[in-house]
Amino acid sequence: MFDLVKKEDVEDQMRFFYEALTPFTFMMFRVNMVVNRVLQEPVEALKGLEDRELVKYLNLVVQFARKSVGMEESENMMELEALEAKEALLKAQVEELNEMKKKVKKGEAVRVLSKKEKKLMKPKPVDRKKEEKRMKKEYKEMLKKVEEEEKSGIPVGQRVYVKKTKEEWEREWKGLLAARVRAEDEEREKIRHLFEKQPTLSEVKDRIRGFESKLEGVQTKMEAAKTKSVESMKYIVKRNIDPRITIAWCKRV
Repeated sequence: MFDLVKKEDVEDQMRFFYEALTPFTFMMFRVNMVVNRVLQEPVEALKGLEDRELVKYLNLVVQFARKSVGMEESENMMELEALEAKEALLKAQVEELNEMKKKVKKGEAVRVLSKKEKKLMKPKPVDRKKEEKRMKKEYKEMLKKVEEEEKSGIPVGQRVYVKKTKEEWEREWKGLLAARVRAEDEEREKIRHLFEKQPTLSEVKDRIRGFESKLEGVQTKMEAAKTKSVESMKYIVKRNIDPRITIAWCKRV
């Protein structure tokens, strides 16, 4: 029978097999190993929990496994994390506004925006021409420093500056600019609940209502994102986690 098997047939089968071994395949194998190791731990604390809670726990284990092997988080999870951060900020701001209301009632002074913060609350659009001019200037300075290090004979591993193409420098510069704008936006959000001058009690109450409404909106979005995330993780568990691992764990709990 082996005499009937041709070399070309074997090579075709091997090519088919190798094509299936993608980086994702190896990564999911590692995810399964981590999930299996975690689910082997004692389950006494999980016994008696409702099915919904057990599903949440399994989802958390899979998320932990995916992170531990360096897999990027899904868009659903990133959205949920952003909403959770927003919720925490709004809760802190509502709490601070309520403390502000107590102080205003007593006739005490409250924290208001500083000159620097007032300036931050009135952002100016990015001057593209100015930024491009600055980028070109710094690119020339970088090339000059690279040349100086090369002439001085400093070993490559000890050099401070690395030569980059104009395209690489521009891409890096745009990334830094975007990060700077994003950081300013985040700082602006942190102080958005403050007043420019000592507020009246009515003004504080109006602002509290506004921020409580924002908080409710974020919490509604969070519930929707959680539902979407659970459904997404169910798909991942079903399609990518070895059923023998989850079935064995379910029998134990």
